[in-house]
Amino acid sequence: GCKDILCDNNENALIVDNNIDSIYEGLKKIITDENYRMKCQKNIKERGKLFNLETTIKQIEAIIEE
Repeated sequence: GCKDILCDNNENALIVDNNIDSIYEGLKKIITDENYRMKCQKNIKERGKLFNLETTIKQIEAIIEE
């Protein structure tokens, strides 16, 4: 699911509970904490490289060849 893709460590993206207060606090953190926001942007770009088509095909081919 989403937590598996993003990692559940709040270093790639801020995952909050599905309620008004949590969403508010999460948005507030993203808007007001520039260092955190920049860290998330950098980390998610790196993590995103794991999910591109070429990488996925190579992983599938490696499984098939085993």
